[in-house]
This record gives sequence, structure tokens and C-alpha cells, in this order.
Amino acid sequence: MKKYFSSFLPAILFLGFISIQGQGRSTANIPINVSLLKGIQVSTLSGDLDFGEIVKSGVSSKLTKKPGEGVLIEVNGHPGKSVIVEYTNPLLANFDAVGINEPVINFNPVLTSSPDQNYIETSLLKSSSSMTLADNNGYGKQYIWVGGELEIDKDAPHGNYQGTLTLTISY
Repeated sequence: MKKYFSSFLPAILFLGFISIQGQGRSTANIPINVSLLKGIQVSTLSGDLDFGEIVKSGVSSKLTKKPGEGVLIEVNGHPGKSVIVEYTNPLLANFDAVGINEPVINFNPVLTSSPDQNYIETSLLKSSSSMTLADNNGYGKQYIWVGGELEIDKDAPHGNYQGTLTLTISY
């Protein structure tokens, strides 16, 4: 028995050495990925948010321009990707009023979107909502129509009111 043990002893030590060596080093495979997206482009195609000349009547009023009657915007980007649409409710300031404390008119925007340029079936877009860019021959497209409502206070002074609606589109 001693003879067998002494002949197996080097083999046992050798296997133990290999096992110990195997525990001294290990590897990890870490996947690396990147997705390159087409850049976002926003273009105004048609329309405006000019409400024209209004004759004051001494009562508060609201003027409405439906999205289909306002501005048409085209958004281009990566097909099938969602984008976030953000905007705020701008105030229109009266630049003609002198000595009056910042007279303003509130503008409440109404935005709708569709993958089709025709204003037929659209979805309401609230600020910070998302929409998916439709695949149009390898290009992502979506159309946004912008309208809204002016709230004119009965005490608003006469003059020319101007403001800017800033629309931000991002992935």
C-alpha cells in the first residue's frame, strides 16, 4: 500500500498545484455596445401663430387657433426611436406700453402630432411627452401642428404683443 501511495503522491501534488494555479487568475468578458442615431432636425414647413388685429371690447376674451390652422413642423431623426417634446406656455409682452407694469397676454399652446403630413388623425402632445419617429424609407419622420389660445384680460392695454414659443425635441 505504501508503494502505491508513494507512486501516486507526485501525481496528487501535481494536480493540486494545477488547481491552485487555476484559482490565481481569472478573466471577465465585458460587452461594449454603442448605437449611433441620426441627428434630430426640426423644420417649420408652413403657417404662423399671428392672431391678427383685435378690437378691444372692454371684456376679457379668448382667441383660439386650432393646431391644423397654425404652424406645421417636420421632425426628422432616427426611424423607430422615441423623442421627447418639451415646451412652456409663453407670455406675450406689450412692447408699446410705456410706464405700465409688464402687461402680458397668456398663450396656451395646443400641439398635435402624426406620422403623416395631412392633418387627419393626430395625437395630442403635452409638454414632456414622447412620440415615435415613423420609418419613412430609412428616415424617421413625425409632423407636429401647433395652435393655441390667447387669454386677453379686459384691462390689457392697447399695443403690439409679442412672444416666442420654444419647442425642444430630444432623444
